[in-house]
Amino acid sequence: MDNELEILADMVAAERDLPRDSVVRAIEDGLSEAARQHYGGDARERETGIEVRVRFTNARLTEYETFRVWTVVASEEEVEDAERQVTVEQARSDNPEIQIGEQLREDLKNIGDTRISARRTKQMWMRKIREAVSEQIAQRYRNQVGELLSGEVKRVTDEVILVELSTGVEARLPRSNALSGDKYKIGDQVRAVLEIIDEKSSGQQLLLTRQGTDIIKHLFHLEVPEIADGTVEICGVAREPGVRSKVAVRSGDGRVDAVGACIGARGVRVQTVTDELAQERIDIVPWDENVTQYVINSMSLPQTARIFVDENSRSMDITIEEQDLGHAIGKYGQNVRLSSELCGWKLNVMTADELRSKMERNRQGPRELFMKGLNIDDNMADILFNEGFYTLEDIRDTPIESLAGIEGIGADLAKELAKRVRRTLVLIARGDESVRDLIGSAPAQELLDLDNMETATAYALAKHGISTLEDLAEQSTYDLQDLELEGFKESIADSWIIAARRKLSEAAAAAEPVGEGVN
Repeated sequence: MDNELEILADMVAAERDLPRDSVVRAIEDGLSEAARQHYGGDARERETGIEVRVRFTNARLTEYETFRVWTVVASEEEVEDAERQVTVEQARSDNPEIQIGEQLREDLKNIGDTRISARRTKQMWMRKIREAVSEQIAQRYRNQVGELLSGEVKRVTDEVILVELSTGVEARLPRSNALSGDKYKIGDQVRAVLEIIDEKSSGQQLLLTRQGTDIIKHLFHLEVPEIADGTVEICGVAREPGVRSKVAVRSGDGRVDAVGACIGARGVRVQTVTDELAQERIDIVPWDENVTQYVINSMSLPQTARIFVDENSRSMDITIEEQDLGHAIGKYGQNVRLSSELCGWKLNVMTADELRSKMERNRQGPRELFMKGLNIDDNMADILFNEGFYTLEDIRDTPIESLAGIEGIGADLAKELAKRVRRTLVLIARGDESVRDLIGSAPAQELLDLDNMETATAYALAKHGISTLEDLAEQSTYDLQDLELEGFKESIADSWIIAARRKLSEAAAAAEPVGEGVN
């Protein structure tokens, strides 16, 4: 082979910043694979194959040796692959000193010395070199996933932008990972986050992304010294890539304004990040431990806004004056959607009239249940509802003293209510005909606890015979659609059904016995 392989090994080692030894091993592996196919058939088409190795015998890579090896085992019973293993008794007929676990060697003719095998041999060791290069790249960047990388655009296609990083390694930025406003040409500089290392790929295996929230954090870390030194902390990011982001920040030093530090003099710092992200709008939000104030900050709510907090469902109903509604919701619901993601609460923005209508709808189911099940008038039903009672179980689980302390009830009525609740629940459990209409109108608490499930909707479902998770899990979106529920949304109905099935599956798994031990 003259000194062709020596030149190749030196060139690849220099260009790819690889140790020369690893390049030499890659060439040896390629020659070994070619030799194995030559002497034992194509291993890809067989479950097993002979084991052939190639080793260079001089530093200039002009001479090498080829040999077949068998691993020595104790007996015939231990031979699992006759083409790769041999018993110690058989091996000692060739080498009397060989021991179990060592390898028996048989020298073979170098296939590279024949013209017929030259092309196959070259293909094999070139492929092994590419694999070695890919492995080296993977090792170098494995700990940098999620980090910000920069490079120069080398090629632009409809599907991908090829980027040469500062280390000389090529990476891919798929169009699906770029921003809608990104316009690149050859020679442009690119900043992106390393999303994944595709270790199965032999080409550009580093995948970049400009989506997600990591790039926002990295860019502010570069542009804002107060973030870099830890004085200002990014507490959360909500983003619609290429369109709008909200970044919540707080300061660990009372003398430093976190929002002002991120915006910079005349907005230069935030504008630099915006320019890098194809003019994506970025709102800097002061973080607050009071979640209500946090929501106000995030949405830039007017002082006239009123917020009603439901801790159980982690939701807030926000009433806004009609003229402020569009600003609060944002274009295509963007402001409220990003604020909800940033704060981790469901935010319902509406006018005061819409809130009253919603409360009336939510009130109707429990009021009807209390009036029929407890034989009380609408005024008493309203008192119970306004005090936070939505089911008969809520009343049952409340101490008599607490009921008696509610204005308009008193001690005697509290005892009577508790007695009626117990009696009605017993009748419901028995399926008594006298409460047949209540059985279909009282949803189970687990149904009421589902995300985005309003009380009125749960009672409406129960009236149609869907009062438990089991009932709901058996439905389809089309089944619920046929019920013509007020405010029905397919996406929410899908989430109910999926949640019900998941909860039942988890409950079934938890109920299964772990299994008997082995003596």
